[in-house]
Order: sequence, then C-alpha cells, then structure tokens
Amino acid sequence: MNSVKISGTLLNDVQLYYTPAGQAVVNFNLQTLSCGGHGQTAIWRNFIPVIALGKIAEECSQHLKKGNKIFVEGKLHSRNYNTLDGERKIVLEVLAEKIEPA
Repeated sequence: MNSVKISGTLLNDVQLYYTPAGQAVVNFNLQTLSCGGHGQTAIWRNFIPVIALGKIAEECSQHLKKGNKIFVEGKLHSRNYNTLDGERKIVLEVLAEKIEPA
C-alpha cells in the first residue's frame, strides 16, 4: 500500500503552471514538526515536497497561501531528472489526492 497522510504549514505561495499537454500543476513545500522519541525532547523540522495535478492544482492556486496550515492525503512519488550540469537527481515527493485546511 502506498498512502501518505500529513499535515503542516505551507512554506511558500502556490504557483500554478500548465504542462505542454495542458495539465494544471502546483508544487509546494510543507513544513512538519517531529518530536524525538524515547525520552528525547528535541523537535525537528521536516520539509516535505508536495505536487498536485488537475482540478486539485487549480483549487490550490485559488485558496492556498504561504503560512496556511493544511492536511494532505496522497501517495509517495519519485521522479528523476538531470541538472544542467548533467547530474542525475532523484526526488521523493507526495502526489496529493486530497488537500484541505488543517
């Protein structure tokens, strides 16, 4: 099963763009906080990349702003790309299927 449920704070304003095939896309980063386990008191900030497609992307561009607290349901998704220097990169991100206020 590939399922992700996560809530956090939107770190940047959402920018809507369209693929050459006409599909709406937004991507943004979500900050979450994690507490240390086993008696630890440290708090870690996690930065989670999220991508949304189609109607969800269009709705995000209309309603989401930097600083909003949101809840995301989706799947983990990986993709590969090459930098301008020819270096191959792998990105692991959440492909959103549902986004709502937290």
